[in-house]
Amino acid sequence: MGFFRKLSNILTGNLENDADPLKQVVKQHDIVPIKNIQSNDHFLKVHPDILGLLWIGDGPKKNYIESKGESYSNEYITINISTSWDSEPSLIYTNLPIKEPANFNSIERPPYYPSYSSLTPQQRWVYFKLLNDPYSKNNDIGYVFILYYGLERQLFEGDFEKAFNVILKLRDIYDNQSFQFYSAKALILSCLYHQSADFLSGFLFSIDKDYEANIPSNLLILCLFSLGIMLTASDLMRSAKDFEFENQRYIKSSPELFLEILQKNIKSKYSTDGITLSNFFTKKQLTKVTSKESIIYANTSLSNVTVSVPELINNFKFKKEMFELLEGAHQQTKETLAQMRKNGDAIPVNENKITKPKKELVFSKKEERNLLMSADHENNDPIALHFVYMQLQDFYYKYRSLDQRYLNQCINFCLKDIDSFDSLNKAWIQREKKELKRMISSSLSNPEDIRRQEFEIEKGFHYRIPAFKRLAIIYEQKKQYDDAIKICERSIELGFIDDGTDGGFNGRKQKLESKLKSAL
Repeated sequence: MGFFRKLSNILTGNLENDADPLKQVVKQHDIVPIKNIQSNDHFLKVHPDILGLLWIGDGPKKNYIESKGESYSNEYITINISTSWDSEPSLIYTNLPIKEPANFNSIERPPYYPSYSSLTPQQRWVYFKLLNDPYSKNNDIGYVFILYYGLERQLFEGDFEKAFNVILKLRDIYDNQSFQFYSAKALILSCLYHQSADFLSGFLFSIDKDYEANIPSNLLILCLFSLGIMLTASDLMRSAKDFEFENQRYIKSSPELFLEILQKNIKSKYSTDGITLSNFFTKKQLTKVTSKESIIYANTSLSNVTVSVPELINNFKFKKEMFELLEGAHQQTKETLAQMRKNGDAIPVNENKITKPKKELVFSKKEERNLLMSADHENNDPIALHFVYMQLQDFYYKYRSLDQRYLNQCINFCLKDIDSFDSLNKAWIQREKKELKRMISSSLSNPEDIRRQEFEIEKGFHYRIPAFKRLAIIYEQKKQYDDAIKICERSIELGFIDDGTDGGFNGRKQKLESKLKSAL
């Protein structure tokens, strides 16, 4: 566990003072005396697992007090607790009425960012039914989030162990992408903050379903590295986009074949079944890794609780090797499938792919605000700004069917991304040269390897820029063929020829030219 302690010390500044005010535990109460109950059930029971984990905002059993504003910081971590207009969303007010609905199925689901106080009397009755049986798959995820918000606060300033175990059980039940993502992030960062290797191990070993593996890639790598666990081929496939590998064609259509080839390539390259992360990150290198401030919790009342997280995934050597492994597996999968078709063999298909009914899109103003703030924050860092632009493009494109202005915003950030390529390229070359120089000074290196890396760096930024393909597609759909052709030409001019299709941007340009002629 040596690496874990090293990493957790970096995250926490090696806090060992038992009197630390950030670790105070508020005493909980097992009984929630609710007034104004209109129900055939005279007693609203709470499941034993969550006794003592609920936050109460009024009455004799009140156990929640708004923070007056505290902070702790050092060169590695920043924890801020401050009062905001967002109160604790799970807070139960005993004087708010609860009414049993005449028709359970007629009750509207909670809003996008739910809170107990914003529920109707009938919805509060439904919520207490969830508190009685939180592990039923029939519960609406909106009510689950209200409970979860309170459990997040317990992770931070209450009964960490008990809340941790309840969240693990909830993760095992609810196949909801947002819930899985936010809960994984909160559990990992809370474990690192509390320096709890055992709980971190418990989290990783609790993952036994595909939907539970929806973990932010950098945090997964932090977990595996700190616990000395190898990165598997499956982990690498799930994190492919975070290693700049955008072409998901065969990962989606032939995942078993892709995985088999990737596993063989990992075994051939490293002589192990997985990727040993300590080969990429020495103790000395770890302290030099750049960090990014991250909000730990989904709970809006804890939005000011942040932690500075080392971005291991952005290590040049590590990202480059992972990209090459994925690219190699992609090409070999493509060749294997082509040969199978030629031989008349049956082509493997993804039998586990499940088509889920589409959910109603609800535009997230909060996510938009956070992304725009990130763009402003990274304005002086062309590399970081590029990745924020990519997120903004994905975000607005997702909501294009709701309003034309969202599609216009997507186009806007695609154009901004393309227009800033020169500054991105210069910054990337400068950063990689600096990293190479540091690597040379810190260890003996083969001169031939150094020359090869210098040559690769001088080629410039070589990862895909999705804005080109997305703009070409948008313009084509709008029948703006001239604009689409210009985007293809610009991409080819900069050396980005591959667009994930067999013909690449050259083939796309030819098809667009044919459509333009037909339209004239």
